Amino acid sequence: MSVTTPATPIAATDLSLTRLHLMRAGYLFMGVGLALVKWPLLSQAEALPLYEGVTLCLLTAVSLLAFLGLLHPVKLLPLLLFESTWKLLWLSLVALPEASAGDLDAATTEIVVSCSLVVVVLAVTPWRYVWRNYIRANADRGDDRDPTHAPGVRHRSTEHCSRKLLHIVQVVAYGLPELSSSHREG
Repeated sequence: MSVTTPATPIAATDLSLTRLHLMRAGYLFMGVGLALVKWPLLSQAEALPLYEGVTLCLLTAVSLLAFLGLLHPVKLLPLLLFESTWKLLWLSLVALPEASAGDLDAATTEIVVSCSLVVVVLAVTPWRYVWRNYIRANADRGDDRDPTHAPGVRHRSTEHCSRKLLHIVQVVAYGLPELSSSHREG
């Protein structure tokens, strides 16, 4: 009887110990910051307006996952990406236009300062690793039993999905026109 063991995970060999510790520092920063600000409000969650309650629960979950990131920094990397993405979106789509128009009130300014701390998360995120393992890597097939897939070969579907995703982002962010039906097929 032979026992097969999985190959060494890419994450274990791709990132240095220093990089892993920097990521842990980022998770600690997120976890402690959110725990100090959001956890005391949990006892009053039912009394909050709907979306404030939703936000409280979401950010509390992010803090718990950030603490889990201390143990598994690479596995929880999508949390760093989520944190960076939502804050950068909010800063660019909400705060920047208000600041440009001179309409920043005290509440918005407070959130701008809080969201600006995303620079810490951006600094500890291993962007080359993200590029290689999330953006340039083959897409998950969804069926590991696919005998037609040769390892290391990019499927047309990966490139097709990337093009479609980029187009969706462009349509949402810039209001670009929809693709013609001939482009949708290809």
